Amino acid sequence: MVLRGTLLAVFSSFCYTASIIALRAVTDEGADWAAWVSCLKAVPTVVVSSMVVAWKSARGTAIWPSRRMICALLVSGTAMQLLGNVGFQWGLSLGGMALTVPLSQASLLISGAVLGVILIGERVSRRSAAAMTVLITAICLLSIDAESFARSVAGQGGGRLVLMTVTMGVFAGVGWGQSGVVIRQAAKTGISTAVTILLLSSTAIVVLGGGVLARRGGGWILEQTSPREFWISMVAGGFTTVAFFAITVALKHISIVRANLINASQIALTSLAGVLMFDEPMTRWMIVGTGLTIGGLLLMDRPRESGDATS
Repeated sequence: MVLRGTLLAVFSSFCYTASIIALRAVTDEGADWAAWVSCLKAVPTVVVSSMVVAWKSARGTAIWPSRRMICALLVSGTAMQLLGNVGFQWGLSLGGMALTVPLSQASLLISGAVLGVILIGERVSRRSAAAMTVLITAICLLSIDAESFARSVAGQGGGRLVLMTVTMGVFAGVGWGQSGVVIRQAAKTGISTAVTILLLSSTAIVVLGGGVLARRGGGWILEQTSPREFWISMVAGGFTTVAFFAITVALKHISIVRANLINASQIALTSLAGVLMFDEPMTRWMIVGTGLTIGGLLLMDRPRESGDATS
C-alpha cells in the first residue's frame, strides 16, 4: 500500500507539472483573470468527479462524509481556491514558474507539516524541523531575485510588486497545504475519493466563477477568453483532474509529508521549463534558492509507514 501510494504521488507530480506549464501559457494581469482561469481549470475535475459519484451512487458504493466533514471540505475547498489556485495563477503572471513554484512548494511543505501536527497529530521529527528551517531560508533567498523575475515576466518592478510576487507564492502553498491535511483526514475516515474531490473542486465554480461573473459580468468573460486560452485551460484542468485523483488516493496510504516531498520534483522540472520555454531569467539566487528548496525537501524525515499510512 505504501508503494502504491508513492507511485501514485509520483504520477500526480508529473501531471501537476504538465498542468503548471499549461497555466503559465495563459497568464495575464489581475486577480479576476487568475480566478477565471482557476475556475475553467476546475471544470474537467467537477465533470469527471460528478460522473464517478453518480456511478458509485447508482451502485450504492459511494461513501459520503458527515455534515461536519462536508462543511470542513467546502471551507477547505474555498480556501484552496482563493489562496492556492488564484494565488498561484496570479503568482505565475508576476514571477513566472522559476520563482513561484519553489516558493509555493516550500510554503506547502511547511504549512502542511505544521497543520498536520495541529489538526490530525502527524509527527514532525527534528530532522523535518531542520528541513523546514532550510526551506524558510530558501524562501528568503528566492525573494532576493523577485524583482528580476517581476521585471522579466510582468514587465515592471518596485517594492510593492516584489512583495506581491512573494506573497502570492507563499499564499498558494498555504492554501494547498491546508487542503492536503483535510483530504488526508477525509481519506482516513473512508470517504469516497470522488466525493472528496467533487466537494473541493465545486467551490471553484461557485466561489471563483460566481465571483468573477458578479464582479465583471458575462461580457467581460467572453471578451477576455479567447478559444486558445479556453482550450489551454481545459488541458490544464485535464492534467489537474488526473493528478487530483492520484494524490487523493495516495493520501490514503502515505503521509502528507511524504506526498509533499514527492511533489518536490515539480521544482526542478518547472524551473527548467520556465527558463527554456518562457525565457524566464536564471539568476544566481534562483539557482541557490531552488537548490536549497530541493535539499530541504530531501532532508525531510521519511518515516517507515504502516499500511494505514499513519506517521
